[in-house]
Amino acid sequence: MGKDDSNMVKEKVSNELIERYLYDVVRRLPEKQRDDIEQELRSLIEDMIEEREGSGELSREECERAVLTGLGDPAKMARSYRGDKEGLISGEYYDRYCYILKIVLICAGAAILFSDIISAMVHVVSDETLDIISGMGYALNEGLLSSSTWWKVFDIGITLPSALLQIFGVITLIFALMQRYHVKLDLSGEAWSVEKLPQIPYKKAMISRGESAVGIVFGVLAIILFAYSPQLMGAWVRQGEEMVSIPLFNLSIWGKVLPFFIISVMAGIISDFVKLVAGRYNYRVMVTTIVMDIIGFIMTFIFMKVLPIWNVDFMQALQRETGIVFSSEGDLLIYFNTDSLINGIVIVILFFFLLDIATTVYHTVRYGNKN
Repeated sequence: MGKDDSNMVKEKVSNELIERYLYDVVRRLPEKQRDDIEQELRSLIEDMIEEREGSGELSREECERAVLTGLGDPAKMARSYRGDKEGLISGEYYDRYCYILKIVLICAGAAILFSDIISAMVHVVSDETLDIISGMGYALNEGLLSSSTWWKVFDIGITLPSALLQIFGVITLIFALMQRYHVKLDLSGEAWSVEKLPQIPYKKAMISRGESAVGIVFGVLAIILFAYSPQLMGAWVRQGEEMVSIPLFNLSIWGKVLPFFIISVMAGIISDFVKLVAGRYNYRVMVTTIVMDIIGFIMTFIFMKVLPIWNVDFMQALQRETGIVFSSEGDLLIYFNTDSLINGIVIVILFFFLLDIATTVYHTVRYGNKN
């Protein structure tokens, strides 16, 4: 390698450090401020480097490292631009606090709301003998909702804010105590240095945090539904003046099925959480996805194929209560609880697990190392 080539490599490395520093600062700022602050900080860094280069004692790369080291931790630099003030939670704890608070409140809020709605629906159906789909509208028109049912419906608006406020208080207290007793967030215990700057992620290596958050929320909702109200999943028919449910699943063994289902869903939640925190495809995300998807499929296979998850009396009860005979080959219900249907469902689930693994591996290998 010639002298010119060597200089070009050094210049590329040093310029990359500046870009990585700017990226680490700017990503912590509100979007509307990013462009202006990036230009301002870039100009400041260039001026400081030129001033050091003027002495002729250090090379360009050494000047850049010295300047970036002098500017310090990008997290602190971002806080200075945001104008964060000292308070109950501030400094290095504030960014982590806000990040964790948003994730927990979104997931918990969706789960609590979903649970309360399910509880209210069950209350309406059991106490007022109303159809789940049309019952609320019918009851409002006819004035059939009792005071206890009205309280159950509007209780959703009371319990949700109260629960979220409690969660907010607990998380705030935890971080306040961590700051009070100087609990280190960086478990490595090492001081910040230029070498710790994160790589600038390639655009196609980025993971949508919105999709990961949605995956976590729906996972939590699925656990709540299957754990507390599996009887809601079935056919609702009217018996005289009452609405009754014909369960789709074998509720007599639900205690055996539920652990496998929860482990399967939790594996997906863990995978989505790792993606949410990482924000980009890398080998840690890839390994986590592969392991969690394998665990998830094994658990799914067990409760779908090994355990008698389906209610074997579902079709007979449905035909008896509705008077409809399902015998046509074009009617999909005649395949209920048959090996053909179960195998088909398992194959579809396996396809989506394999698709998730393949997509993650592809993006990691193809784009994960690009910066």
